[in-house]
Amino acid sequence: METNTDNQRHPQHAQIHQELRGASAQGGPDSSVLMPPHVHWFKPLMLGLALFIIVFLGTVIAVDAYRARQQNADPFAAATSGTDGQSTVSNIQTTNRSAIPKLETADDPFLGPENASVIVVLFADFQCPFCKEFYSTYREVAVQYQNRVKFIFRDMPLTDIHDRAQATAEAAGCAFAQSNEKFWAYHDRLYQNQDDLSDAALLRAATQVGLDEKQFSACVASHERKTEVDEDYLDGASAGVRGTPTLFFNGRRVQGVIPKDKFTKALDLLL
Repeated sequence: METNTDNQRHPQHAQIHQELRGASAQGGPDSSVLMPPHVHWFKPLMLGLALFIIVFLGTVIAVDAYRARQQNADPFAAATSGTDGQSTVSNIQTTNRSAIPKLETADDPFLGPENASVIVVLFADFQCPFCKEFYSTYREVAVQYQNRVKFIFRDMPLTDIHDRAQATAEAAGCAFAQSNEKFWAYHDRLYQNQDDLSDAALLRAATQVGLDEKQFSACVASHERKTEVDEDYLDGASAGVRGTPTLFFNGRRVQGVIPKDKFTKALDLLL
């Protein structure tokens, strides 16, 4: 009775009650009327994630395929790839030089025939640990190819991180001033005793390889070879040297320690 009275007072309530009773008789209220629509966010999210993964993997595969094609098209690049990590990188100061930087010089230490068709130019630092690691390989390959390849040594003292690099390079230049053969003996001795490159050690090494001590000491004291060392550094910086060791195979730059098998393969491709 109370309900009927209420319905009479509020006819709109009666209409709603009637609609609900009708819906219940047909299997329950219409969810589209009683509840807000459900947002299906999970499926679009998973679809977007799947598309991202597909695009990412496709990009990786495409880049790898491109690199493989590049290496197949350039056997020299393939033979000398992956050596950058085996080098001492420094903040090398570059300058705008008025002349084109020289790589293949006639006034630096060398091994092999002067008129070789293949010339390898090495820029190195006597205090660089990677250069020490590489020097024996370099010397072995130079002996192996001594009649076919010319090897030129040039200085690249990384003075911002190696406090004895400049002085040692100048001392090696003083050894070269006495003879090319004396330079290479002194070169080897310096790398063998890289832990001590003090002035006393540099003089001791000169004595051990048979240099004229008086001439050597005068050369070192007057910084006679400083200009030559600085020219090497500037040529290297202008040619794109960013760390040591760095080699140029007929002008093609390769940075880092090159394993002997890759070194010889690169030379064979050029010969």
